[in-house]
Amino acid sequence: MPKFKFRLQSYFDIKVKLEDKARQDYGMAMVQLDAELREHARLEAERGAKIAHFRESLESSVKPSEVRSFNNYIELLKKNISAANERVNTAREAAETRRAELVEAMKQRKMLEKLHDNARIDFNKEQTRAEQRATDEVVSYKFNNMP
Repeated sequence: MPKFKFRLQSYFDIKVKLEDKARQDYGMAMVQLDAELREHARLEAERGAKIAHFRESLESSVKPSEVRSFNNYIELLKKNISAANERVNTAREAAETRRAELVEAMKQRKMLEKLHDNARIDFNKEQTRAEQRATDEVVSYKFNNMP
């Protein structure tokens, strides 16, 4: 009995590798997004903590230089938070792009898997027909050559 050979097997193997690569890229994009989100949250928490600390220090005497220093630091934090927002948005877009690429790679692999399955079914049917023909030939030969 001949062995089944899918004629698009090398193409299928390439698509599987591309899907694995897309899955890895998506995972790395999600890790990057998570890191950017954590950094953004850290900056927001630091800003909140500094504002709370400054409000507490307002209860006692505060020098104008301390107020100016505080304002400069808060402005720097606002700029850093704004930059972190941009990085989060960029990382989110990159992750979405990678996810779309992964979905497309999965669709292509599944399409080739379906073609593979259909080709195997057709091969099995043809093998069954060939075996049936061979059996019919043996039976008809024996029947025709009976004394």
